[in-house]
Amino acid sequence: MMRAIRAGIALVALATTTTAFGQYTFPSFNRTVNSTAGSVPLPTGAVPAGSYTSYSVSLNWSALSGGPWSDEAIWALTEAPIASATTFYADPGPAPNSQSNGTARTLNWSGFLDTPYSGGDPLHFAHLQTFGGSSAQWNSISVTLGFDTPAAPTAIDLGNLGAGMTMVTGTLNPGQVIWYKFTIPEIDGGAGDFLTLDTHGSTLTGGSFGDGNDSELGVYSSAGALKGTNDDCDFSSGDLLSCMNFGADQLLPPLPLGDLSAGTYYVALGGFDTSYGAAFGASSTSPVSGSYKLTLNTNVPEPTTLGLLALGLAGLRRRRA
Repeated sequence: MMRAIRAGIALVALATTTTAFGQYTFPSFNRTVNSTAGSVPLPTGAVPAGSYTSYSVSLNWSALSGGPWSDEAIWALTEAPIASATTFYADPGPAPNSQSNGTARTLNWSGFLDTPYSGGDPLHFAHLQTFGGSSAQWNSISVTLGFDTPAAPTAIDLGNLGAGMTMVTGTLNPGQVIWYKFTIPEIDGGAGDFLTLDTHGSTLTGGSFGDGNDSELGVYSSAGALKGTNDDCDFSSGDLLSCMNFGADQLLPPLPLGDLSAGTYYVALGGFDTSYGAAFGASSTSPVSGSYKLTLNTNVPEPTTLGLLALGLAGLRRRRA
Protein backbone atom coordinates (compact mmCIF):
# COMPACT_ATOMS: atom_id res chain seq x y z
CA MET A 1 0.00 0.00 0.00
CA MET A 2 1.02 3.61 -0.46
CA ARG A 3 2.61 5.25 2.57
CA ALA A 4 1.80 8.94 3.25
CA ILE A 5 4.95 10.98 3.86
CA ARG A 6 4.26 14.27 5.60
CA ALA A 7 7.78 15.40 6.45
CA GLY A 8 11.29 14.58 5.35
CA ILE A 9 14.98 15.30 5.27
CA ALA A 10 16.53 15.46 1.78
CA LEU A 11 17.14 11.92 0.46
CA VAL A 12 20.29 11.20 -1.56
CA ALA A 13 21.43 7.64 -2.25
CA LEU A 14 25.17 7.12 -2.59
CA ALA A 15 27.58 4.25 -3.10
CA THR A 16 31.18 4.35 -4.33
CA THR A 17 34.67 2.98 -3.81
CA THR A 18 36.71 4.23 -0.85
CA THR A 19 40.28 4.17 0.38
CA ALA A 20 40.52 4.37 4.17
CA PHE A 21 42.94 6.72 5.94
CA GLY A 22 41.50 7.09 9.47
CA GLN A 23 38.35 7.75 11.42
CA TYR A 24 36.70 9.07 14.58
CA THR A 25 33.71 7.41 16.28
CA PHE A 26 31.41 9.38 18.60
CA PRO A 27 30.11 7.81 21.83
CA SER A 28 26.93 5.83 21.06
CA PHE A 29 23.51 7.07 22.22
CA ASN A 30 19.78 6.21 22.10
CA ARG A 31 16.80 8.22 20.82
CA THR A 32 13.05 7.83 20.62
CA VAL A 33 12.19 9.15 17.13
CA ASN A 34 8.82 10.19 15.72
CA SER A 35 7.40 11.99 12.68
CA THR A 36 8.48 15.42 13.92
CA ALA A 37 12.08 16.06 12.96
CA GLY A 38 14.35 16.39 15.98
CA SER A 39 18.09 16.53 16.61
CA VAL A 40 20.73 16.02 19.26
CA PRO A 41 24.18 17.68 19.47
CA LEU A 42 27.17 15.38 19.13
CA PRO A 43 30.13 15.87 21.53
CA THR A 44 32.38 17.62 19.01
CA GLY A 45 35.02 18.89 21.43
CA ALA A 46 36.89 15.59 21.24
CA VAL A 47 36.96 15.34 17.43
CA PRO A 48 40.55 15.82 16.18
CA ALA A 49 40.96 18.59 13.61
CA GLY A 50 41.02 17.44 10.02
CA SER A 51 38.99 17.34 6.83
CA TYR A 52 36.52 14.51 7.34
CA THR A 53 35.00 13.34 4.06
CA SER A 54 33.09 10.13 4.82
CA TYR A 55 30.67 8.64 7.34
CA SER A 56 29.25 5.37 8.59
CA VAL A 57 26.19 5.13 10.86
CA SER A 58 24.55 2.13 12.48
CA LEU A 59 21.65 1.77 14.92
CA ASN A 60 19.32 -0.86 16.35
CA TRP A 61 15.82 -0.01 15.10
CA SER A 62 12.54 -1.21 16.62
CA ALA A 63 8.93 -0.11 16.13
CA LEU A 64 6.97 1.67 18.88
CA SER A 65 3.60 3.05 17.78
CA GLY A 66 1.71 4.20 14.69
CA GLY A 67 2.97 1.47 12.37
CA PRO A 68 6.51 2.71 11.52
CA TRP A 69 8.73 0.90 9.02
CA SER A 70 12.50 0.75 9.10
CA ASP A 71 12.76 2.23 5.58
CA GLU A 72 11.10 5.39 6.98
CA ALA A 73 14.04 6.02 9.33
CA ILE A 74 16.19 8.88 8.01
CA TRP A 75 18.81 11.15 9.56
CA ALA A 76 21.16 14.01 8.72
CA LEU A 77 24.34 15.59 10.09
CA THR A 78 23.94 19.37 10.39
CA GLU A 79 25.77 22.36 11.85
CA ALA A 80 22.81 23.42 14.05
CA PRO A 81 19.57 22.00 15.47
CA ILE A 82 17.40 20.82 12.60
CA ALA A 83 14.91 23.70 12.96
CA SER A 84 17.61 26.24 12.07
CA ALA A 85 20.12 24.13 10.12
CA THR A 86 21.48 25.45 6.84
CA THR A 87 24.45 23.11 6.31
CA PHE A 88 23.77 19.43 5.72
CA TYR A 89 26.99 17.44 5.94
CA ALA A 90 25.11 14.25 5.12
CA ASP A 91 21.47 13.25 4.50
CA PRO A 92 21.56 9.83 2.81
CA GLY A 93 17.93 8.72 3.07
CA PRO A 94 16.76 5.24 4.10
CA ALA A 95 19.36 2.61 4.99
CA PRO A 96 20.15 0.24 2.09
CA ASN A 97 19.29 -2.72 4.34
CA SER A 98 16.01 -1.25 5.65
CA GLN A 99 12.63 -2.86 4.93
CA SER A 100 9.02 -1.85 4.25
CA ASN A 101 7.83 -3.41 7.49
CA GLY A 102 8.10 -3.00 11.26
CA THR A 103 10.53 -5.85 11.90
CA ALA A 104 13.29 -4.89 14.32
CA ARG A 105 16.72 -4.77 12.66
CA THR A 106 20.14 -3.15 12.72
CA LEU A 107 20.33 -0.40 10.09
CA ASN A 108 23.61 0.57 8.43
CA TRP A 109 24.63 3.51 6.26
CA SER A 110 27.96 4.56 4.76
CA GLY A 111 29.03 7.09 2.16
CA PHE A 112 30.65 10.47 1.63
CA LEU A 113 29.81 13.79 3.24
CA ASP A 114 28.19 16.37 0.99
CA THR A 115 30.39 18.98 2.68
CA PRO A 116 33.70 18.15 4.43
CA TYR A 117 33.68 18.52 8.23
CA SER A 118 36.74 20.08 9.88
CA GLY A 119 36.31 18.73 13.42
CA GLY A 120 35.49 20.76 16.54
CA ASP A 121 32.72 22.77 14.86
CA PRO A 122 29.15 22.17 16.09
CA LEU A 123 27.68 18.95 14.73
CA HIS A 124 24.11 17.73 15.23
CA PHE A 125 22.44 14.40 14.48
CA ALA A 126 18.95 15.07 13.08
CA HIS A 127 16.42 12.23 12.99
CA LEU A 128 12.96 11.46 11.63
CA GLN A 129 10.42 8.70 11.01
CA THR A 130 8.70 9.91 7.84
CA PHE A 131 5.29 8.25 8.33
CA GLY A 132 2.95 10.66 10.09
CA GLY A 133 1.99 9.76 13.65
CA SER A 134 4.51 6.94 13.97
CA SER A 135 7.41 6.47 16.38
CA ALA A 136 10.36 4.10 16.73
CA GLN A 137 13.21 3.41 19.13
CA TRP A 138 16.74 3.97 17.81
CA ASN A 139 19.28 2.36 20.16
CA SER A 140 23.10 2.16 20.09
CA ILE A 141 23.35 4.90 17.48
CA SER A 142 26.97 4.91 16.29
CA VAL A 143 28.34 7.73 14.11
CA THR A 144 31.82 7.44 12.61
CA LEU A 145 33.56 10.09 10.49
CA GLY A 146 36.47 9.15 8.26
CA PHE A 147 39.05 10.47 5.84
CA ASP A 148 38.06 8.11 3.06
CA THR A 149 38.30 9.46 -0.48
CA PRO A 150 36.16 8.56 -3.50
CA ALA A 151 37.72 7.17 -6.64
CA ALA A 152 38.00 10.00 -9.19
CA PRO A 153 36.22 9.41 -12.50
CA THR A 154 38.10 8.89 -15.74
CA ALA A 155 38.29 12.41 -17.17
CA ILE A 156 39.72 14.28 -20.14
CA ASP A 157 42.56 16.41 -18.74
CA LEU A 158 42.52 20.07 -19.80
CA GLY A 159 45.72 20.71 -17.84
CA ASN A 160 46.53 24.04 -16.19
CA LEU A 161 44.04 26.78 -17.06
CA GLY A 162 45.46 30.22 -17.75
CA ALA A 163 43.84 33.58 -18.46
CA GLY A 164 41.51 33.35 -21.45
CA MET A 165 39.14 30.79 -22.90
CA THR A 166 39.48 27.03 -23.15
CA MET A 167 36.95 25.42 -25.52
CA VAL A 168 36.28 21.73 -26.12
CA THR A 169 33.67 19.95 -28.25
CA GLY A 170 32.37 16.42 -28.53
CA THR A 171 29.35 14.17 -28.89
CA LEU A 172 26.93 13.43 -26.05
CA ASN A 173 24.92 10.21 -26.09
CA PRO A 174 21.66 9.54 -24.17
CA GLY A 175 22.32 8.72 -20.52
CA GLN A 176 25.98 9.74 -20.78
CA VAL A 177 28.00 11.92 -18.38
CA ILE A 178 31.22 13.32 -19.85
CA TRP A 179 34.03 14.27 -17.45
CA TYR A 180 36.79 16.87 -17.79
CA LYS A 181 39.37 17.96 -15.23
CA PHE A 182 41.52 21.08 -14.95
CA THR A 183 43.91 22.77 -12.52
CA ILE A 184 43.68 26.43 -11.50
CA PRO A 185 45.15 28.86 -8.94
CA GLU A 186 42.83 30.33 -6.30
CA ILE A 187 39.67 32.03 -7.62
CA ASP A 188 39.12 34.95 -5.21
CA GLY A 189 36.05 37.00 -6.12
CA GLY A 190 37.08 39.79 -3.75
CA ALA A 191 40.22 40.27 -5.82
CA GLY A 192 38.23 40.27 -9.06
CA ASP A 193 39.13 36.69 -10.03
CA PHE A 194 36.54 34.67 -11.93
CA LEU A 195 35.98 31.34 -13.60
CA THR A 196 32.98 30.74 -15.84
CA LEU A 197 31.79 27.60 -17.60
CA ASP A 198 29.05 27.33 -20.22
CA THR A 199 27.72 25.07 -22.96
CA HIS A 200 26.69 27.79 -25.42
CA GLY A 201 27.21 26.66 -28.99
CA SER A 202 25.93 23.14 -28.29
CA THR A 203 23.37 21.58 -30.66
CA LEU A 204 21.57 18.96 -28.59
CA THR A 205 18.20 17.35 -29.28
CA GLY A 206 15.75 15.11 -27.43
CA GLY A 207 15.05 17.27 -24.39
CA SER A 208 11.69 18.00 -22.83
CA PHE A 209 11.50 21.73 -23.50
CA GLY A 210 11.63 23.84 -26.66
CA ASP A 211 14.10 22.51 -29.21
CA GLY A 212 15.65 20.17 -26.66
CA ASN A 213 19.01 21.98 -26.60
CA ASP A 214 19.18 21.26 -22.87
CA SER A 215 22.39 20.53 -20.94
CA GLU A 216 23.49 20.36 -17.30
CA LEU A 217 26.85 20.97 -15.61
CA GLY A 218 28.36 20.06 -12.24
CA VAL A 219 31.78 20.94 -10.78
CA TYR A 220 33.57 18.80 -8.17
CA SER A 221 36.72 19.27 -6.12
CA SER A 222 39.49 16.68 -6.37
CA ALA A 223 38.10 15.13 -3.16
CA GLY A 224 34.67 14.65 -4.75
CA ALA A 225 32.89 17.55 -3.01
CA LEU A 226 30.17 19.07 -5.19
CA LYS A 227 31.03 22.77 -5.66
CA GLY A 228 27.99 23.70 -7.73
CA THR A 229 25.60 22.75 -10.52
CA ASN A 230 23.59 24.49 -13.20
CA ASP A 231 20.67 23.30 -15.26
CA ASP A 232 19.72 26.36 -17.35
CA CYS A 233 21.46 29.66 -18.05
CA ASP A 234 18.09 31.43 -18.13
CA PHE A 235 14.99 29.28 -18.17
CA SER A 236 12.62 32.27 -18.35
CA SER A 237 14.13 33.36 -21.66
CA GLY A 238 14.32 29.82 -23.06
CA ASP A 239 18.09 29.39 -22.67
CA LEU A 240 18.25 25.76 -21.51
CA LEU A 241 22.01 25.44 -21.90
CA SER A 242 24.21 25.71 -18.81
CA CYS A 243 26.22 28.54 -17.22
CA MET A 244 28.33 28.55 -14.04
CA ASN A 245 30.20 31.44 -12.42
CA PHE A 246 32.77 31.18 -9.62
CA GLY A 247 34.46 34.18 -8.02
CA ALA A 248 33.56 37.68 -9.22
CA ASP A 249 30.12 38.16 -10.79
CA GLN A 250 30.30 38.14 -14.58
CA LEU A 251 26.66 39.24 -14.96
CA LEU A 252 25.52 35.80 -16.10
CA PRO A 253 21.93 34.92 -15.16
CA PRO A 254 22.97 32.34 -12.50
CA LEU A 255 24.42 33.96 -9.38
CA PRO A 256 28.11 33.33 -8.55
CA LEU A 257 28.70 30.06 -6.73
CA GLY A 258 31.52 31.29 -4.49
CA ASP A 259 35.31 31.19 -4.56
CA LEU A 260 37.52 28.20 -5.34
CA SER A 261 40.73 27.15 -3.65
CA ALA A 262 43.74 26.44 -5.84
CA GLY A 263 43.75 22.86 -7.07
CA THR A 264 42.29 20.36 -9.52
CA TYR A 265 38.56 20.30 -10.33
CA TYR A 266 36.28 17.98 -12.30
CA VAL A 267 33.43 19.00 -14.63
CA ALA A 268 30.54 16.60 -15.28
CA LEU A 269 28.50 17.41 -18.40
CA GLY A 270 25.21 15.73 -19.27
CA GLY A 271 21.80 16.43 -20.75
CA PHE A 272 18.61 17.11 -18.81
CA ASP A 273 17.96 15.12 -16.58
CA THR A 274 21.36 14.59 -14.90
CA SER A 275 21.61 14.18 -11.12
CA TYR A 276 24.59 15.42 -9.10
CA GLY A 277 25.47 14.03 -5.66
CA ALA A 278 28.52 13.99 -3.43
CA ALA A 279 31.66 11.93 -4.16
CA PHE A 280 31.55 12.38 -7.95
CA GLY A 281 27.99 11.06 -7.83
CA ALA A 282 26.86 12.27 -11.26
CA SER A 283 24.44 10.07 -13.22
CA SER A 284 22.08 10.65 -16.12
CA THR A 285 18.77 9.30 -17.39
CA SER A 286 18.65 11.94 -20.11
CA PRO A 287 17.40 11.23 -23.65
CA VAL A 288 19.40 14.25 -24.88
CA SER A 289 22.10 13.66 -27.51
CA GLY A 290 24.09 15.59 -30.10
CA SER A 291 27.09 17.89 -30.28
CA TYR A 292 28.19 19.83 -27.22
CA LYS A 293 30.58 22.72 -26.71
CA LEU A 294 32.09 23.44 -23.30
CA THR A 295 33.84 26.77 -22.70
CA LEU A 296 35.85 27.67 -19.60
CA ASN A 297 36.95 31.27 -19.15
CA THR A 298 39.12 32.77 -16.40
CA ASN A 299 41.23 35.85 -15.77
CA VAL A 300 43.76 34.19 -13.47
CA PRO A 301 47.23 33.30 -14.80
CA GLU A 302 48.22 29.71 -15.40
CA PRO A 303 49.65 28.10 -12.24
CA THR A 304 53.43 27.65 -12.38
CA THR A 305 55.17 24.36 -11.70
CA LEU A 306 56.58 25.81 -8.48
CA GLY A 307 53.13 26.98 -7.42
CA LEU A 308 51.68 23.53 -8.03
CA LEU A 309 54.49 21.93 -6.05
CA ALA A 310 53.80 24.27 -3.13
CA LEU A 311 50.11 23.39 -3.37
CA GLY A 312 50.95 19.69 -3.22
CA LEU A 313 53.14 20.16 -0.21
CA ALA A 314 50.60 22.31 1.60
CA GLY A 315 48.49 19.55 1.15
CA LEU A 316 20.60 25.50 -6.79
CA ARG A 317 19.41 23.07 -8.72
CA ARG A 318 15.95 23.71 -10.17
CA ARG A 319 13.50 20.86 -10.59
CA ARG A 320 11.10 21.18 -13.46
CA ALA A 321 7.68 19.58 -13.70
